[in-house]
Amino acid sequence: MSNLALDDVLNEVRAERDYQEAKWSPSFDDKNTANDWVSYIGRYCANASKFDLTQDEFETAMVKVAALAVAAVETSRRNSGPAVRHYDA
Repeated sequence: MSNLALDDVLNEVRAERDYQEAKWSPSFDDKNTANDWVSYIGRYCANASKFDLTQDEFETAMVKVAALAVAAVETSRRNSGPAVRHYDA
């Protein structure tokens, strides 16, 4: 993949992260456990695996997966790990 193509994809992931952060906020993300993050990412992975998706639908789902993974890492670094599960507290 050329750097130009990679830059385009990363710009789309950045735009999705900006959208997610504006919609949900870091304080909402800070409450997510590791299980929550994996569930969110799994949902969009499942969407990407449906039959008869267009290229655009597939790529949209995968950009969401990438942006959610970035959000999970950002949150983990901001809080020294994901939120503790209620039954582990």
